Amino acid sequence: MKNINETNQEMNGWLYAPTFFLAMLLALINIQSYAQQRPMWNKDLQAIIKPSSEEGWLNFKEETNINPENIFTEYKSNFSLGADDEMRLAKTFTDNTGMVNYRYQQYYKGFKIKCAEYIVHAREGKAVSANGKMIQGISQTLVAPITEKEALNTSLGFVNSKKYAWLNSTMESQLRKRKNDEQATNFPKGELIWVKQKQSDEKSVSRENLVLCWKFDINVEDGQSQRIFLDAKTGALVNSIPLDITCNQTTGTTTYNGNHTIWTSTDNGHYIMYEDCGSPEFHTYNANNMTDNSNVTEFIDYDNIWNATSQKSVMQTQFALRQSYWYYKNTFNRDSYDDANGDIDAYNNSYFLKDNGTTYPNNASWIGSGNFRIGPGYSSSPNDDLNADDVLGHEFTHGVTQYSADLDYQDESGALNESFSDIFGEMVEKSIEGSNDWLMGADMSTGALRCMFKPDSMGQPDTYQGTNWAIGTADHGGVHTNSGVQNFAFYLLSAGGSGVNDLGKSYSVSGIGSPAAASIAYRALTVYMTSSDTYLDARRAWIQAAVYLYGGCSNEAIQTGNAWHAVGVESQSAQYVNSVCGYVGILNNQYFQAINTLDGGNGCSNVVPSSIFSTIYSSDMQVILHPGFTAQSGSHFTAYIEPCAATMYLPVFPGGNNLPVENAQQKISSPVEDKGGVLAVTPNPFKDNLKVLVTLNEGEVITVTLYDVIGKQAGETIQKTATSGKNEISINTEKLNPGVYFIQVQTDNMKETKKIVKAQ
Repeated sequence: MKNINETNQEMNGWLYAPTFFLAMLLALINIQSYAQQRPMWNKDLQAIIKPSSEEGWLNFKEETNINPENIFTEYKSNFSLGADDEMRLAKTFTDNTGMVNYRYQQYYKGFKIKCAEYIVHAREGKAVSANGKMIQGISQTLVAPITEKEALNTSLGFVNSKKYAWLNSTMESQLRKRKNDEQATNFPKGELIWVKQKQSDEKSVSRENLVLCWKFDINVEDGQSQRIFLDAKTGALVNSIPLDITCNQTTGTTTYNGNHTIWTSTDNGHYIMYEDCGSPEFHTYNANNMTDNSNVTEFIDYDNIWNATSQKSVMQTQFALRQSYWYYKNTFNRDSYDDANGDIDAYNNSYFLKDNGTTYPNNASWIGSGNFRIGPGYSSSPNDDLNADDVLGHEFTHGVTQYSADLDYQDESGALNESFSDIFGEMVEKSIEGSNDWLMGADMSTGALRCMFKPDSMGQPDTYQGTNWAIGTADHGGVHTNSGVQNFAFYLLSAGGSGVNDLGKSYSVSGIGSPAAASIAYRALTVYMTSSDTYLDARRAWIQAAVYLYGGCSNEAIQTGNAWHAVGVESQSAQYVNSVCGYVGILNNQYFQAINTLDGGNGCSNVVPSSIFSTIYSSDMQVILHPGFTAQSGSHFTAYIEPCAATMYLPVFPGGNNLPVENAQQKISSPVEDKGGVLAVTPNPFKDNLKVLVTLNEGEVITVTLYDVIGKQAGETIQKTATSGKNEISINTEKLNPGVYFIQVQTDNMKETKKIVKAQ
C-alpha cells in the first residue's frame, strides 16, 4: 500500500497528529466514527485509489493525475471491465462550485445497462473522485429480439389509457414548440437496454440478473404515463415505472401570497396568463375539469388586473411556479427544471383518473417536459385548489430530479424522489414567505399532509425501516410514506434536535440552518446521485456534498453525518464506534475511520494480532493509541491522518521511523491528554481576541502559532518563557477574517493543536 507506514513490531503507545494540517480533511467519507470491511478490489484499482474509498465511492490518489475524459479507456483494466464493456460519456457539466462532473453510462455489447452509471468529479482536468454503480464480469449472450413494432403493441396493453399523447395535435404542437423541433413527437421510440429482471430479489443490478429489454415511454392524456420494459426475447413485462409524478394529495386549498407582479400577453384584444417576455416562458391554461388536454382554453382578462375571486387560482399557479424557477435560479444558478431554460405549461382545473376509471380533483402533478397539472379540489372555491407555493415547488422539483439524478419512481429511489420534492417545496415556500413551517400543504383548508419535523404524526417513518415504514407494492413501494426519513434528516440538519430513534440509537444534531442544508441536498441530488439509488446511497451523497462544500473538518459535514445517524441510516460497516476496543484485525482489510479523533485502547484491551490481513486507523484530526493498545509483532497495522487540503499519510509515530518497544513504553508513561487538560482556548468561537491557557513547568519556552485552514501561518509567532502552573497568552485576532483556524502550542515536551472559529 503506497505511502503507508506499516508497523511490524509490538507497540503499546499513543499517536497524536502534530502540526497545523490536523484540520485539513478532504474526504472523510462517514461523518460518525465507524469501522468498515473493505471491498475486494483488484490490485490495479487499489493502486490508484485511497484507502478511504468505499464500494461505489472512490477517491483517487493525487499522484495518479487521471484524465476524466479517458479514465475508462486508459484505466479499463483497473476497473475490471471486459472487452464487451464500454463506459460512454453521457453528459459533462460544471456545477456551481466550479467542479467539472462527467456522467458515464455503462454499455454491454453495445446496449445500455439501466442503473449502471458512474460520475467522475474533476478539478483542473484531474479526476478527484468518482461514484456510481458499475457491473463487472457480465457474460449474458445476445438473443434475436422480437421486433420493435411487436414490442410496442404489447407494451401499449400495460398502460391504462388509450388517449395517447401522439394522437393529440395540441400536445404534439406544444412538444415541437418546446423542443424547437418540427419533427418532435410523443410517439414511443423503442430502445434495447439491459434491465434487472423483475423476479429478482436483489435490490441492485448484478451480472446475474440482467435481461435485454425493449424500453418505451408511453405518454397519455389521462390515466398514468408509463415507462415500459419488455423482455426482448419473450415479450414478457419486466418492469414499469410511472412517468407522471404526483403528490397524490387528497384535500387542500390555495395559498395566498399577497399581491405580486406578473407578466401576461395580449391575444385578440384581451390578456392571457402567458409570460413570454423571457426564457423560460410560463403559460397557465384552463383544463376545464377534464382528465386530458382535449378541451383546454386560455384564462382571459380584459383590463389586465387579475383581482377577481375566480382569478386567484390562476394567479397562484403562475406565481408559485415562477417563484419556484427563481428559487433555483437565485440559489443554485439553475436555469429552470432542466437547467436549459425549459418552458413551463400548467393546466389549472385538471381532473385525474384512478386505476378503476373514476376521476378525482384533488391532486397536482409533474407530467414531464415542463407540464404541470393542478386539480381544483372538491369545491368550486379557488381556495380549494392544489397550488400552494410548497406544493408547486414540490412539483417543480420533480422536474429538477428528472433532469439530474432521474430517481426511479418506485421503492427507495422513489421515496427519495418524493423527499427531495418536499425539501425544496419547503425551501420555495421559505423564499416566498420568509420562514420554514416544516409542513407540506399547511396553508390548505384541511391542513398539512406531511410533517417534516415529526413525520410519525402523519403516518410516515422518521427512522429507516422503523415505525410506519411501508412495505409492498402499494404507492409504487411506499414513495409518499417512506420519504419521511430523508425529510426528517433534512429538518434535523437544518434546525437541530436530539432524541432516540426507532432503532434505540440516541442522537444529537446541531442545526446548520436550512439554506446550508439545502445546498448540501441540492449537490447530493444533482451531482452525486443516480437513478436507482437507495437511502444508503443518499446518505453517502449528502456527506460527500457536505465535505466538498464546507470541508471535512467542518461542523456542516459533522452534522450531516449526525442527521443520517439520527434517522438510522449508517455506514455499510457492521460496527458503529467512537473508539476501538477488543481483538481487531482478524478480518481482511479492516478499516476504522473517524471524523475528529479515533481512540485505540482508552481503558480497554485493544489488540491487533499478527496476520497477513491489514488493519487501518484513519482520522482527520488525530489518532490516539492509549495504554491498552497493542499491535503484535508481524501485524500489518497502519494509522494515518487525512487532512482537508491534501492526503498525507503519516507514520504511526512522528519522525518517520518505527519506535522501538522501549521508546513506545516511555512515550506513554505520561501521555498528553487529547482534550482540555494542558491546553485551553477561550472564548471559542471568538470575535476579536482570545486567550490561550497552558499549564506548564517554570522555565519552559512556549511557542504559539496560528494557522488558517490551508495550513498557512496567520499572524506572528508568539514565544514566552513559562511560569509554573497556568500561563495565559492573549492573541489579537482583529485582522482575521471570520472562519476556521488552528492554534498550535509547542514546548520541548509537548505539542498540541486545537481548532478555533472566528465568528461573524
